[in-house]
Amino acid sequence: MKITDIVQIPIKERNPDQKLFFEMYLKNCVPFFSEYNKYNIRNISKALKTVTFKKNQIIFQIGDPCDKCYIIVLGEVGIYYDKNFE
Repeated sequence: MKITDIVQIPIKERNPDQKLFFEMYLKNCVPFFSEYNKYNIRNISKALKTVTFKKNQIIFQIGDPCDKCYIIVLGEVGIYYDKNFE
């Protein structure tokens, strides 16, 4: 089982093994969630949805509301800013 395969399955269609695998991935492979208990992880995993971005697509910009958290499962992200931004 690979996490990249599971995230493509809508949450409601995941079987119990896939749900558990995803929860364990969050707990063990995403440092931010390492101290969360299993109930918090379960609730968080229920709220997540898969989003795919194209190469060089802008995900967010300075000034955007801080209303999302991204977990990168596959690929990488670059962060750039304009030093002259005021």
